[in-house]
Amino acid sequence: MINLIQRWLTKKSSDSASEFRAGQWVAKFARNRLTGLTLIELLVTLAILSVVILVSWSGLIATLNMSSVAEARSARKVELNQALDFMSDEIRSATRINQSASKRVGVDTLRDVVQDAGVNLADLGPYGSLALYLEHQLLPERDPICPAGTPNAGQPKVMLDRVVYDVRPSPSGWLNPLSIVRYGRIPVKNAQFDPCSNPVSSDVLIDSIAQVPQLVPCANIAQVSGQDGFQVCTKDSGNSVDLHLHSAISGDEFKPLVTTVTGRQFYGGSSVPNSATSLVQPLALTIDSTVPGELTISWPNTGSGQYTLMKSQSAGDNSLSTVYQGSAQSFIDIAVSSGEIPCYQLIDDANQRSQTNCVPVN
Repeated sequence: MINLIQRWLTKKSSDSASEFRAGQWVAKFARNRLTGLTLIELLVTLAILSVVILVSWSGLIATLNMSSVAEARSARKVELNQALDFMSDEIRSATRINQSASKRVGVDTLRDVVQDAGVNLADLGPYGSLALYLEHQLLPERDPICPAGTPNAGQPKVMLDRVVYDVRPSPSGWLNPLSIVRYGRIPVKNAQFDPCSNPVSSDVLIDSIAQVPQLVPCANIAQVSGQDGFQVCTKDSGNSVDLHLHSAISGDEFKPLVTTVTGRQFYGGSSVPNSATSLVQPLALTIDSTVPGELTISWPNTGSGQYTLMKSQSAGDNSLSTVYQGSAQSFIDIAVSSGEIPCYQLIDDANQRSQTNCVPVN
């Protein structure tokens, strides 16, 4: 009996010691839970986390920048090719390329050619280096007069358009350093223009053209027109041209684009390879004012059959009226007075037309 009591007391004492140690462990765990991380541990954790975020963010920004640069370069290539295609289409449909009736690049400067063609350089705006001159002749139309609702209603349709390209410092709002700028009527379909519209000046075709000091290789230095990132080499006496286009954005230069374009001209209404001698020349008017109080207007037979003679009261008068329609090659105008300076323009069935001639009446 006494032994049983001793074993029970021993077991009870052992259980009390275990419970005491368990209580100590619980108390220690509770103290650790209350104290948390130390300041040093927290700072080290924040520093490591900041480094990880910074590295990840830098990589993300670099990836986005590379993507933006690639997109910008791709868009620029598309724009350059579109500009080149636009000019190529205009050259292919041109009746003259870098030449007028009596002057051509290679013998004369492009400035002389443009002025000889009758283009007022002041109409181009603040032009730079002239690079390309084109003439476009429309096919015959049934009605030679602009209809109501058009910019030049009641006036004869303009059947010959003159287009000038130059390269100049980029205007405000366009990318530096240079831009290719166009003067002429805006094509509406198949590189053809609206004969009742007006020329548009300072029309920017493409910006961010590079500054390139050297000239493009050409057989004759006199055949090079333009400058820097847009230069034109006229070949085969104006039959074709080489277009050199060089662009750059923020110093990032692109490989130059070079293409050869051959034009076509109209000869007797048919499209044939370009030739200065094969062009349909404007109608020639002869006005005789020897008889007082009347004017005799005559013209050569073009084989078209019908002619329309139009008249305005003076050079500054834009209102033209038809004074003759028929198949004859002359007309006597007696509706004039001494001292007047009437102006005449002739149109045939093929829509060929003469220059406007103004002659004083005796």
